[in-house]
Amino acid sequence: MEANKNFFVGRQTQLKELRDVLSSNNPEFVVVYGRRRVGKTLLIREAACNDFTFYFTASDNIPKSRQLSNFADELARQFNQTSPLSFTSWFEAFSKLGDFIEGLPKKQNKIIFLDEVPWADTPKSYFLQALENFWNVRCAFHPDIKLIVCGSATSWILNKIIGNRGGLYGRITHRFKIEPFNLYESSLYFKEKGFNYSKKDIAEIYMIMGGIPYYFSLMKKDLTPIKNIDRLFFSPDAPLVKEFNYLYSSIYKKPDLYLNVVKHLAAIGKGMTRQQLIKKLNITGNGGFTNVLRELEECGFIRSYLPFEISHRKKTDKNSPYTLYQLIDLFSLFYLRFIKENKYYNENFWTMNLRTPALNTWRGISFEKLCLWHIPQIKEALGISGVDARLCSWIGAFDGEKAQIDLLIDRKDNVVNICEMKYSAEEFIITKKYYQEFNHKLNIFLEATKTRKNPIVTFITANGIKNNPYVDLAQKQIELSQLFKF
Repeated sequence: MEANKNFFVGRQTQLKELRDVLSSNNPEFVVVYGRRRVGKTLLIREAACNDFTFYFTASDNIPKSRQLSNFADELARQFNQTSPLSFTSWFEAFSKLGDFIEGLPKKQNKIIFLDEVPWADTPKSYFLQALENFWNVRCAFHPDIKLIVCGSATSWILNKIIGNRGGLYGRITHRFKIEPFNLYESSLYFKEKGFNYSKKDIAEIYMIMGGIPYYFSLMKKDLTPIKNIDRLFFSPDAPLVKEFNYLYSSIYKKPDLYLNVVKHLAAIGKGMTRQQLIKKLNITGNGGFTNVLRELEECGFIRSYLPFEISHRKKTDKNSPYTLYQLIDLFSLFYLRFIKENKYYNENFWTMNLRTPALNTWRGISFEKLCLWHIPQIKEALGISGVDARLCSWIGAFDGEKAQIDLLIDRKDNVVNICEMKYSAEEFIITKKYYQEFNHKLNIFLEATKTRKNPIVTFITANGIKNNPYVDLAQKQIELSQLFKF
């Protein structure tokens, strides 16, 4: 399979792996999934060089009859049928696809790409059963067939395909979860597209959009980042102003509960336990809600973690009542902070409010989330890439005095990095007051937890720390530029 000569930004490892799969001498059932706009289809097209034996994209919110009609039209067009085709069931549709494929030369690999398959699974359509039958009867014993199914409705993919306990159990040969870009991949994208943006510019864009390539693609290189944000989010008919609701409805068939979880977590920076969420949402805490949290985490909207005093115990798991769930999706946080409540529809909102307390507070919170998306880069900067470690936080008290630490890296080498994540336009200044307050907080932590681990105070900043008599508080320093690593 000849590689596309055009430069493909990011995803190089997954691109190579997928190309290897599509060139194999075995029958392959490949699942590609990830959130809306993350670049799944583009990756598949690039890996296959747009050379598909058959390619079909299901459509959202249309009935089974219309889905089947569209499938029939594509089948007739791509296999050069002069007479129209018509099907009354997915079993008929897949059977005819199998007939056409069996009529092709055996020596040539055949790539069948079914995109947005969750949308085809309409009520009483039996789409999934027909897909199972198609793979097991017409594909599984033919080494030249490579079936790719893809979808943004991650919960459907996880439950119906990857977690299938019926006819597709154990049939998946490869699965690819497509994650948002990191800062390194984002910088590659902007460079390739001709944007003359600094790392600080890219970081601020990332703090708004996350690493979603499609959102980046809407930006104009002749505009500053600030003007682009006004145009995309605050102008009349802004392209991304309705994206939030589309995002969740495209992933979850019944998105209301998922949205409510995200909205509650957006208001509580440190996160909430499962029981706290159940109480806030006024729902019954059953297995269904456990799946909601699992699916939100699988999609990268939230993360789960344990408080420090729990995390360093030997026996812990995600079902612990102490597990905290925290919103880490940057796009959702930005929308809920600024778009949802943009009552005045000020098309220059971002330009006019750059230095307001509200935006400065948001920057601080978003920078913390950005850091959480780049833990491998932080560990590399600390020289501990090979050290097993857990992320956690701590809230506690000693002698009636309370304190909080938002990020600790609890390491198995008897060290705990106590991280301060600080975003500022210039070098961060450790003042005498800050120095005293932090040391007091550190003492409360050490006394309350009785930890025997060696604490290392670690600062992660946007522009470094100003040299003054208190700079020695930072035993380790990591700057934003160090997060721009692969």
